[in-house]
This record gives sequence, C-alpha cells and structure tokens, in this order.
Amino acid sequence: HDLTVALRSKAQLILDNMCFCRRIENFGQFKPLENACFQPGEEVHVYVQVRNFASRSVKMGGYSTALKGKLEIYDEYNREKPFMCWHSELHTDYSCTLRQDYFVNFRFQVPPKCPPGSYTVFITVEDWTNAAPDANEVAKPRSARSSLDFRVGGPIARQPHANIADVTPAR
Repeated sequence: HDLTVALRSKAQLILDNMCFCRRIENFGQFKPLENACFQPGEEVHVYVQVRNFASRSVKMGGYSTALKGKLEIYDEYNREKPFMCWHSELHTDYSCTLRQDYFVNFRFQVPPKCPPGSYTVFITVEDWTNAAPDANEVAKPRSARSSLDFRVGGPIARQPHANIADVTPAR
C-alpha cells in the first residue's frame, strides 16, 4: 500500500469518467446526461474523476491535495482561439485519511448569446500538491487534459462518435 501511494504521485495524472451531468452529489454519485445539447444561458455540469493525484501529510494531522483547473470551449469553426476560457483558483482539499479517489465538478454557463452549433469543451487539471506555499507556478506541473463534444441549440447532425475535429478541419 505504501509503495502504491508513493508511486501514484509520480505517475501520469489521469482524467477518468468525464461526462456532462444533470446532478453531481459526490464521488461516483452523479446522473449523466444522455444528450449533450444545451440552450444559451443554461448551466452545465461536467463530472471529472482524477487519478494519480498527489497527497501530502499536514502538520495538524491528515492529508491535503491541491488541484487547479482550466476549462476552454472551442466552436466547430475556430480551433485556434477558445470561444470561452475559465481558470479556477487553487483548491486545496483536506482529509483526515489518505484519499484513494477524487472528483471535480466543473460548472459553466453557456453564454446567453451563444450561437447554435457544435462545440468542444477541454478540461485541464494540474496537481499543485507539491508546490511551494504561495507559489505562482509549478516547476513541472503534473497535468491532464480531456475533452467532450456538445451542441448548443438543437440536435447533433453528425454521425455519433465523430469528433468535431474529425468532421470540420481546423483553420
């Protein structure tokens, strides 16, 4: 067990089980959406499980994990510059026992004047657990990035399982 814990923080950070959700209650307790189609102004929840995150013991007892996130949305016609970008603050989680699993609930609102079409949300998570206190950056951040496609304003017209990048070439 001790070897697994020591190696986990050195292994590649992995984002698992990422999906749009109607409701997120806790780790493994969520209601995924069957159809990723949203309306302008609608709040969207993305459930993301994180594996191989670091934890460190704290002086008062227990453990801490520090993660930072970034959410970028690209439309089907512009793959160079995100339509929307949001950076989270550093979030430090304290626990009395060593965590074996972790999840993040990313929330965003579809912009009220968002045009109908196909979009991709990219989520990046960085592990800052071993960064120096009050650091502005991590020397070698452990990060992972994953994506989900969604539609604003109507049903998806492309074949299922096709990514926007496969259907529309980047400009």
